[in-house]
Amino acid sequence: MTGETFAFPIGSRVQFKDGRNTRVGLVATQEAATEEYPVGYEVAFKIKETNQNRRSRIAASDLSAASEEFAFAIGEKVAVEGFDGKRKVSGEVIERLPIGDGRLEPQYGIRFKADNGMTDFAWWGEAILVKAA
Repeated sequence: MTGETFAFPIGSRVQFKDGRNTRVGLVATQEAATEEYPVGYEVAFKIKETNQNRRSRIAASDLSAASEEFAFAIGEKVAVEGFDGKRKVSGEVIERLPIGDGRLEPQYGIRFKADNGMTDFAWWGEAILVKAA
């Protein structure tokens, strides 16, 4: 590096605008300036609309710190919605894990009734959960 300083250490939670969408991800690497690119970061993030994981080089000036926010509260009723738009399972949020440690989106521990009538528990990512009616 040539005297550059980085505001975000590797593993930091950051956000950036991608057209109309605000993406949240984790800093994977710090990238020094080159003749073609300014100082930046490689950021790993999830594209919620397609459930794809991506890594992109983002200019440092385009990043800001992301707050630790969850879309669903503990105790909230949610449904697992497939990408076909059909609701698969409904249940209650009983645990949450923020982005980090290999997770590119918040994860939610959901208690639900299985097809056999027994109470069950599973972890799902935020991208496939919706508020239950």
